[in-house]
Amino acid sequence: MNSHEASNGLIDLLSKEQNFLTADELAKKMNLSSKSIYRLILRINNSEKSKGNKDLIIAKRGKGIRLNNLFNKNITSIENPINRLAPFSRRNQVLMELLYSSPKEIKISCLYDKYYVSDSVISNDEIYMNNWLSKFGLKIKRFQRNMSVVGDEKLIRQAISFLFSLSEDHDLNDLLINDSETYKKQDSDFVYCQIKKIEKDLGTVIPHPYDINIFSHILILINRYRKVGNKKISGLDTLNEEETKFVLMHQKIYHIAKEISKNIENYIGKQLLDADSYYIFEYLLSSRTVSSDTVPINTDRRVINIADDYLDIVSELLGRTNDFTDIRNDLINHIKPMLNRIKYSLNVKNNLLDQIKSEYSEVFTAVQEATKIIEKKERIPEIPDDEVGFLALYFAQSLERDLPRIKVLIMCTTGVGTAELLKVKVARSFSNLDIVSVISEREFRQIRSPDIDLVISTIPINDSKIPLVVVSAIFNSNDKQIVSDEVEKIERKKVSVY
Repeated sequence: MNSHEASNGLIDLLSKEQNFLTADELAKKMNLSSKSIYRLILRINNSEKSKGNKDLIIAKRGKGIRLNNLFNKNITSIENPINRLAPFSRRNQVLMELLYSSPKEIKISCLYDKYYVSDSVISNDEIYMNNWLSKFGLKIKRFQRNMSVVGDEKLIRQAISFLFSLSEDHDLNDLLINDSETYKKQDSDFVYCQIKKIEKDLGTVIPHPYDINIFSHILILINRYRKVGNKKISGLDTLNEEETKFVLMHQKIYHIAKEISKNIENYIGKQLLDADSYYIFEYLLSSRTVSSDTVPINTDRRVINIADDYLDIVSELLGRTNDFTDIRNDLINHIKPMLNRIKYSLNVKNNLLDQIKSEYSEVFTAVQEATKIIEKKERIPEIPDDEVGFLALYFAQSLERDLPRIKVLIMCTTGVGTAELLKVKVARSFSNLDIVSVISEREFRQIRSPDIDLVISTIPINDSKIPLVVVSAIFNSNDKQIVSDEVEKIERKKVSVY
């Protein structure tokens, strides 16, 4: 097998899979070595980059290898043009077109002519798409040579949101420069302004990935109304009694949602239905923008019980006397939308997951163990690690707040003059340090079992049993960074054992 055949064989193999495959799995299927697989990936991606395209194949540490979900139909495979997308990418794009246009019918020729596939392929796609849509309570309606998706409007938007989440890792800035047919830059700029207005009105910053959730929701809303208008959208009735009471509990947030809805109406020239303001309102309340003393967003006893179970189990696993009550309402606010995401297989990417596992390993493990217990007790589908990571952050936040202050010694050759000046500079730069004493090297060597977390010294000590950082007496910006890095390590260690 020459390199050209191997490259095309790898692309064909990956085109049949939507999930990640490991290099070993691919190597076994192609009767090659793992190193050969990585060389092929590099060759293929370099070929695409030389033509101005993005990487055709994605390789992620800890996950594996797959084709880029969003590669354009004009991307080429080595020398030969690909006139169709990989099967899963083709289906996703067809699904997106059908969902955005629902309940309007689209001619099958309009959906598929650009992919150059046979009727049998289209029939297979229809079976696949129907199976996928069934998770959301939706289905494809086919009449003669037309297709449409039928079902509840809220479920349609959830399905669109899921397809959006299949795109590669991105942040808000990535979306702002996206100039695709679906997400035009002018729309992105408009939505970005709305998020800035929300943050200004709330007096807070919407953290990632919740900013992406709100961003994509408003983009979906805009495109849905453009495609079919409010007369074709069903399932968005006026607020029921329970929702009305809920709004009264959070009038400021709802007022902001109404203002955003009005801005959207002015932007697209179409009137939104009342429930759209409520959905924006829900997104805001589920985006960790609400303070811990806010009334929980849902009084469902099951949600509260799950939150309390997490508090009890994690506290016990970590051996904590503190019951984490400071994060209880935050946890309840988070769990309700999390359960909805689990129910409808809506994935939220946690870009901090590896860092959380590394820096808060014991906290993450405890929350993971608690999750398994709660899944079984409440009969919840498996909660992915991305969600577990978000939950772990709440507990880590609580531990950070309760951390004991870091006890520090300042040391120089004589213990006077220079060290006293250094003490003043350190105290001004770090409010969380308790400077216990200023000592000389001789005094330091005479200390027995000191209750000290860190030594900040102007001289190196090779055999120090206490964490020690060496800085200059003038304590410049580099010195501050050195101390800051060491303090952060100590704090992380305290969080893991405290």
